[in-house]
Formats: sequence, structure tokens, C-alpha cells
Amino acid sequence: MTRTQTLELLLVVDKADEGYVALVRQSPAGQGQTRFVNPLSSRDLGGFWAALSQLHRGGHPTPELAARIRAAGQQLFDAVFRGEVLGCLRASFDIAHMEQTDLRIHLDLSAVPELETLPWEYLYNAERSEYLSLAPAAPPARYIGFQHRILPLKAPTPLRTLVMASGPSSFARVQVDQEWLSLLDTVDFLGASGKMVLERLQKPTLLDLQRRLRQTEYHILHYIGHAQFDKTTGEGQLVFEDEMGRSRLVGGQHLGALMRDHYGLRLIILAGPTRSQVDTEYRAFLHVARSLVQRGMAAVVVPQFAMPHTAWLTLMRELYIHITQLEPIDAALVQARLHTGQKEGGPYWGAPVLYTRCADGCLFNDGSLARPQLPPDVEETLAYRLNSLRIRSATQEAMQRWGGGWTDSSSNPRH
Repeated sequence: MTRTQTLELLLVVDKADEGYVALVRQSPAGQGQTRFVNPLSSRDLGGFWAALSQLHRGGHPTPELAARIRAAGQQLFDAVFRGEVLGCLRASFDIAHMEQTDLRIHLDLSAVPELETLPWEYLYNAERSEYLSLAPAAPPARYIGFQHRILPLKAPTPLRTLVMASGPSSFARVQVDQEWLSLLDTVDFLGASGKMVLERLQKPTLLDLQRRLRQTEYHILHYIGHAQFDKTTGEGQLVFEDEMGRSRLVGGQHLGALMRDHYGLRLIILAGPTRSQVDTEYRAFLHVARSLVQRGMAAVVVPQFAMPHTAWLTLMRELYIHITQLEPIDAALVQARLHTGQKEGGPYWGAPVLYTRCADGCLFNDGSLARPQLPPDVEETLAYRLNSLRIRSATQEAMQRWGGGWTDSSSNPRH
């Protein structure tokens, strides 16, 4: 059973003189900070991602590659989690263990986009001999916080997923029919059990996407296609089609603004074509994912390097299973990672990146959980406003009853 009461460690990374500073803004053990420098040079980082991409091009996982991944993950962990920050993490783990609950680790990189391509999903804690991304009791996520929180949606039955496969003629060919059928075959049992319905957007245009979202409430949008950077603005863009089947580029900020109007839509999955070998394309996907969450989307899952088709489908199958079980998105992704690592082998479990603005990870629930309590000062403000509205409404009703239809003088002053 998924635990509903969890603890949070919010780690914010910011720029500092001669490097960066990691600040624990919130944790069960209080706050702390430490300065650090990027432990991975551009050459090291390029070689790291090139080695992972080589797997997609016919390579095979080797003990040497596994050691390289662990070493890079440990270097990054040791650079960021030291001093006060490491102390907060250790104490937070102890508190979570004593309270028999989970510890959510949220990493906010909003102020340092140049660090987005570091292998955060491979953070390795040598002290506990574990990758953070594979720890069910401490699911990490790339977090973008907002002043208002998104409450879980009471999940309808079934959940509805809209699949959009885009393959314009001006880009490398995407086997849209094959991609759709492969995904459908992978999760068709969820449809047979009445837990999820997958529908395909036949014309992958922006206009048709807007029309479909206005006609039907969808809860998940699954995009398959290309991404690229705008050479002028540097913004990540998804490649849609126009009415003639040619490419139409849609930036993450623009798409996020459109998606924000659809309350039931809680999760977007972005998937590059399984035969893509362009590393910059996946960096563009990361940029789009971050923009979507900044604009208000609850959560986005996106791969940061190319995965074999079978490994990606294995991951999607497990992720959708746990989502339909109404598990928090970060916890669901941990389970999908674990299953993918066990079944496929190799480091593919670290490919998916989760961006979210939900502190508790809950996108959906069954409606049985009580609404979270607001801070006292917010409660008092809301109570004051509601009481003022009640008094005003009662006053207007009395004036209309006894005064022959008088109106509020503040809205219709008499001279």
C-alpha cells in the first residue's frame, strides 16, 4: 500500500562565486548549505553520455560501463551532498525511518539550467550503497515549486490517455503507426481491465490537439516525435505537423500555456523516436519538459538519452500500471525503473527524467483522502474573505427585501 504521509527534502542549487551552492531549503532535519564545483568536466560528461548512447547503436552493457556510471554518480553525489547538506540528508533518512514513512528528495535546478545535463538520475550514495533513483523509500525528482499547490484529481475510471505520434516529412522518418501499435499492444491489458483507455490523435496538428482536448477530458498526453532547439531563442520545441504534413514547431512555453487550461490533464510523457541518434534532440526534450512544468503542468516524464525500443516499452508498461493504481508519480517511476533494470539489464533505468511541481507526487487519488490543511495564516485570510462575502450577501438580501430592491452602494453609488 502506498504511504500517503511523506517527508520532503528540498535541495535548491544556485550560482555562487567560483561555482555553485546547494541549499537545503526544507527537510525534517532543518536547513543547511554547502558550496561545490561541477565535478564532471565537459569532456567527462560528453564521454559519459556518448557511452550510454552507444548502447542504443548496437553496444552492450559491460562491467566497465557499469563502473563508469557508478563513479560519475558518486562524484556528483559527493560534490553536492557534503557538510551541512549531507548532515540534513542523513538525519532526514533517520527521521523518516523512525516515523516509518517515505522521504521525497526534490532537486530544484531552475537557477542553473546549465547543470540540467548532469547525470542526476545516477546519483550514487556510497554510504548506503544505493542509487537514489532506485530507492523506493526516497524517490527523487526534479522539482519546480510554485506558491500554489496542485491537489490530486479524483481519478475517473478509466483514466484517459491521448497518444500523439508526429512524423512530418521534413524530419527523419518516424514510424508513427508502428510506434502507436507497439504502445497499444504493451498496455492493452489495462484497457481490457477498464483501468485506462488509449486514444490516438489521427492528425498530429496543434489545432486538432486543441479540439480534442476541448471535446474530451484526458488525464495523460503521450507524445512521440522529434524535438529541437530554436536557433534564435534557444528554446526547446516539439515538432508537430501542419495540415499539409509538414513540420510545425511548438515551443514548450507556448504548449504549456495551452495545456494549463485543461484541469484534468496531469501528466505528459515525451518520447523521442526510438531510432533517434541525435543527442541534442534529447537535451531539447529536457528543455521542453521543464518549460511545461514551469507553465503549470503537474508532471512530465522524458528520456534524457536514446533507449532500445523494448526497454522503453518495458518502462512504459510498468509506469502505466502503477499510475492506474493511483500511486504518486515519483514512486511509480521508481518501480518502473527497478523493473526495467531487472528485465532489460544495463543502465536504461536512468534514462527517464521526472519534472514535477507536486510536492507529494500525487496526481490522482480515489477521493477518500482528506484535503490537506492550509497554513494558519492562509486559513485565516480565506476565512475572513468568506465571512465578508457572507455578510455582504446577507446585507444585500435584507436591503432588497425591505428597501424595494436597493443595491450595494459600493457598486452603484448614489449622488
